[in-house]
Amino acid sequence: NYFSRASRSLGNSGEILMQFLETRLDNVVYRLGWASSHQRARQLVNHGHITVDGAKVTIPSYRVKPGQLVGVKSASQTRKVFQDVMPALEKIQVPGWIHTEKKSFEGKVVGIPTLAEVNPLYDVRLITEFYSR
Repeated sequence: NYFSRASRSLGNSGEILMQFLETRLDNVVYRLGWASSHQRARQLVNHGHITVDGAKVTIPSYRVKPGQLVGVKSASQTRKVFQDVMPALEKIQVPGWIHTEKKSFEGKVVGIPTLAEVNPLYDVRLITEFYSR
């Protein structure tokens, strides 16, 4: 579904596909450093700990748009899961397309990621060729 939407969009299909995948809520939570893995980030979203613009969102595939504020529910911030992550947040390198307030567990998506910012470990062109069959 992501590829079919990316191929219908104007521009480079591979880059648009990567943008769709990077702006998923579970990936944004991972990039903010609130979870140690993508699976853990997905679980945090599923369990209702994450908000978007103040409203609880439990759908990991929710696409976060530029200007939206992603946060941790105030009741969840005192949980051990987030308290254990707090010391490591200072060392986390957050991508340039996300602005974060590490102390308050908030992050704002300020732009759309580019392929250079994502720096994938694989060749996006090969994925595009595979799915375009």
